[in-house]
Amino acid sequence: MHRLTTQLHRLTTQLHRLTTQLRRFTTQLHRLTTQLHRFTTQLHRLTTQLHRLTTQLQLK
Repeated sequence: MHRLTTQLHRLTTQLHRLTTQLRRFTTQLHRLTTQLHRFTTQLHRLTTQLHRLTTQLQLK
């Protein structure tokens, strides 16, 4: 019985550690996703401006 309790405790500890790492990972992933979204938005804006300029130059 004591051995089972010890194993259970060990497993619980590992599970807790994994949960903590997962939470950390999720937070970092969310941060990266947010930055990527910002980057994509800016890139889209620049592409639009570039397209507009190209069009104006072709009209001249």
